[in-house]
Amino acid sequence: MITYDQVKEAVHPTPPLDLIQLFNELEDKICGHPDCLNDLDPFAKLKDDGSFCLSATSIQSNYVAFVLGKYHKTSFPEEIIQMLFNVPTDYSLQFKEIDGRTINGCICVIHLLDEKLDLHRIYDHIYSV
Repeated sequence: MITYDQVKEAVHPTPPLDLIQLFNELEDKICGHPDCLNDLDPFAKLKDDGSFCLSATSIQSNYVAFVLGKYHKTSFPEEIIQMLFNVPTDYSLQFKEIDGRTINGCICVIHLLDEKLDLHRIYDHIYSV
């Protein structure tokens, strides 16, 4: 869990407190799911058993993002996808699947903006840092 004080020190302008609280709630539920691999190298352990991982996250001034990974022949747990799509209606949600050879994934961005964000750019930014 990340504290609001930690976010205030690192992100300028600081995102709203409720967005950070939502981030922490979603991250806790994703990582607490019994099929979520919480490992330093989860991609090596993903297989055709329904397991998945939280590959990366990002907290920015206007949004929070989650990148999930899974073995290409499986699906993400329904309750995880439902949870992401059932964020409070104050927020906008953007979701995109990511296809790979053996590992597929998705990026989920939750924000308070009226515009559509470029998920490809956000994904690239997450993995360039």
